[in-house]
Amino acid sequence: MSNARSLRSVVALVAVAVLSLFLFGSAQAQDGEGEAFSGTLRFGGEPVEGVRISVVDAAGEAVGEAVTGADGRWRIELPGPGTYRATIDTDTLPEGVTLRDPERQTLEVTVTAGRSRPLIFALGEPVSRGPNVGEKLAQAVLNGVKFGLIIAMCAIGLSLIFGLTGLINFAHGELVTLGAILAWYFNADTFGAPLILAGVLAVVVAGAAGGGVEFSLLRPLRARRLGMFQFMVVTIGLSLLARHVMLLFFGP
Repeated sequence: MSNARSLRSVVALVAVAVLSLFLFGSAQAQDGEGEAFSGTLRFGGEPVEGVRISVVDAAGEAVGEAVTGADGRWRIELPGPGTYRATIDTDTLPEGVTLRDPERQTLEVTVTAGRSRPLIFALGEPVSRGPNVGEKLAQAVLNGVKFGLIIAMCAIGLSLIFGLTGLINFAHGELVTLGAILAWYFNADTFGAPLILAGVLAVVVAGAAGGGVEFSLLRPLRARRLGMFQFMVVTIGLSLLARHVMLLFFGP
């Protein structure tokens, strides 16, 4: 009994520590960086230096401008959340370098509070034709396979939970979504970790979160010999809680 209690305490502490790190990282990114546009210009794999990008607000008032450095990077701080238009000055592009899509010379982007939005001005030869029927069909098949794999992964997890415990977990979809958000957070938002490493970290953190729920919530209820219907109600509440917490930090 003492070993089980110690293990429960350790898992709970790990879950709290990981959640605190996650929330602290989000708050730090919001408070420290603030609203901004940023990006990197590359052509043929090489950075493009000396290109000017300017930003105006919804009323057309100038907000700021930046010139790409030797590494092709640029960044423009914004005064606050809102809708802005970023424009690349094509006259400052080096000779022989053009926008891949001339219609994307100006990008209109909405920025939420505390978020830094990366912008992509793709450089290269203009694309003169759209995808043919075969390419559209292949892309549709690929999208369908990816979506089907996501559904299959969720279905397998839900079936395993029901087969082992007899419980229909209404929070399963939110836990899968948490894993996807964590992978994105580690890969693209703050840490910039490689995709495989971000996936491993997401599995570890999501597993710690699931273990924390098991040891801190479900196991004590199971010790009270609650029925399966009561457990289903608990998972519904857990689903709503997890959904609104994720929307609080990553919603529109």
